[in-house]
Amino acid sequence: MRPGVALKPGTPIEEVYPLLDGENPVEMVLVMTLEPAFGGQKFMPEMMDKFDSVMKFDGGLGTSTFDAAASARANFIVAGSLVFGA
Repeated sequence: MRPGVALKPGTPIEEVYPLLDGENPVEMVLVMTLEPAFGGQKFMPEMMDKFDSVMKFDGGLGTSTFDAAASARANFIVAGSLVFGA
């Protein structure tokens, strides 16, 4: 099992740093690019600034936003509404 954590849009990126360097560091940080629990929201491109090599993106991602995530070096993308039509 690999530990991870999700980062909501309003949470400063600095809140994650202690979790990356702790005794049991997380292996993945999922950057929410919209507020969780409400599918179909618009992608928040300002969340790309929170990216770092252990972070993944979720929320509002689709064919028009994949390039922004890829430019931020994302290697994992969650695209619920695109796939399930929410």
